Amino acid sequence: RWHVVLHFVPPALPAAWVGLLLLRQLEPAYLNLLLGLFLISNLPLVLRRQREIETVPQAGNIAWLPVVGTLAGFESGFTGAVGLLFNRFYHRLGLNKQEIVATRAANDVLLHLVKVVLYVSYGMLDRATLTAGVAMMVIAGNQIVTKDRIGVHYSWESSEIKMAFYWRQHRVALELEKPFEIEVRHAVKLKNGTSPNSEAVQQTSYNILHVSAFNDIYITHANSPDS
Repeated sequence: RWHVVLHFVPPALPAAWVGLLLLRQLEPAYLNLLLGLFLISNLPLVLRRQREIETVPQAGNIAWLPVVGTLAGFESGFTGAVGLLFNRFYHRLGLNKQEIVATRAANDVLLHLVKVVLYVSYGMLDRATLTAGVAMMVIAGNQIVTKDRIGVHYSWESSEIKMAFYWRQHRVALELEKPFEIEVRHAVKLKNGTSPNSEAVQQTSYNILHVSAFNDIYITHANSPDS
């Protein structure tokens, strides 16, 4: 919902700058106290058992959205994040769960990009902080690669170039053949089924996009059991 982003982000950016200036002026002891209070204030929202909302409410008035953006920007600039505090405001605008996730992601990405620039400008990102951030990214990246079975394969022969990307049960392969033949192959390993002789088998579904100078563009589909 880009109209929500346009009402939320512009007032949030200067408010984040004000929160960052306040952050620079506080003594570390007071900062720790305020951050602790902020985290504790989020506990009721995390622990409260909410009923599943099946229907989306009617879209509310967005006139107050710049005020919410200002508060969220200040909170984000001062504490680094706003947690779950403003999710209910998104829901009151008539957004469903998927729209809340996407709209909030757009708001947060724009806000955090500006905050990173401000942190660098005010010298608040030192070497130790950057090192810790890089280490966390590497650890998280390794865990994601292992858990989701991410991989890349590349080969180059005299008349053919192949590149494949693996993610979970998906495999996307790009093949270039001379003189001009391109294949984009998407394979998905389906859930285990049962063969006629009652042995468990796994099916792979293929969707192949062919681009050829001689045969134009066409798509083929196929299923095959894995050995």
